[in-house]
Amino acid sequence: IVAWVKSLLTEKSIFTQCGMSIVNKKLTAENRNNINHLFYLTFTTNIFAAVIFIPIFYLLGTNQAIGQGNQSPLLIGLLAAPLVSMAICFGEMMLALHKIKIFNLALITQRVIYVLLVILLVLFKIISPFYALIAILISYFMQLCFLVFSLRAEISYKVNIKKLLNIIYSLKSFVIFLHLANIFAVTTRALPILVLSYFYSAKIVGFFAIAISLTDMAHSVMINIGRYIIPKLSLMSDSNSKLKFKLTVIFITFIISIFASCFFIIFADLLIKLLFGNDFADAASILKILAMGMIFFTILHTLQSIISALTNGPTIMISSTISSISML
Repeated sequence: IVAWVKSLLTEKSIFTQCGMSIVNKKLTAENRNNINHLFYLTFTTNIFAAVIFIPIFYLLGTNQAIGQGNQSPLLIGLLAAPLVSMAICFGEMMLALHKIKIFNLALITQRVIYVLLVILLVLFKIISPFYALIAILISYFMQLCFLVFSLRAEISYKVNIKKLLNIIYSLKSFVIFLHLANIFAVTTRALPILVLSYFYSAKIVGFFAIAISLTDMAHSVMINIGRYIIPKLSLMSDSNSKLKFKLTVIFITFIISIFASCFFIIFADLLIKLLFGNDFADAASILKILAMGMIFFTILHTLQSIISALTNGPTIMISSTISSISML
């Protein structure tokens, strides 16, 4: 149930971002004086979009079999979506400022608080989907607070509305195409769990979610490499340097993905039993299949990051659109 709600939460958070995560990264890398305006633009956009999309996703969730009787966890998950999206957007600012340590500390803060809260729920014997999602909401709120506090020196209370509108207008095509690309990419990741929720029991969804949680550990490494690509390429002007950097990144991520894929295929049964117990042994076969696709995911995500850094037009949508169509 938690995996199902998190899929809807992730899907809603990408709609809530309205493409601001990459916009923040790109414009902050180009000129850090944009941070103040981007901060307020990000905050306003996320809150406004969250209000619009909460009823839409709530109806989507309650129309699924798994959603009937789980309205409270669903609502908590949807309320956490703007916190997740703002944390992502402000995290991209940190990457653009090359404050990798603060970015990683923010991620660790969220993970550690979530784990500690879940441990407390287990110790007090009140663990349930509802309280687990409350823990997620609190952990992302603390991550957001950490990031905002870290950005405090870059933010003032003076906002130039005219400059803010000029930024939005100058980026209109970039934001539209990039936002659609992000929606396609996230939908591709969330779609399997959402589809399984329509046709199978929560137990089957759980098997798939267990396998996904393990492959995501490897995916997160690739995604963080991809996050670093955009601000780095945005600052490069020499074509030879750009080509060398692109080839190096593709080679590194490809090698990492090969090793990660082989590791999960070989040790799938052992990992599932060791981490989750014999009750989830059936998830091992799913993990092996997902591990085989890890190489393609890596190359696709790396190329998407490179394209996002070098173009503002419809080309941004190519890889994510192909992924979504093939998933459907």
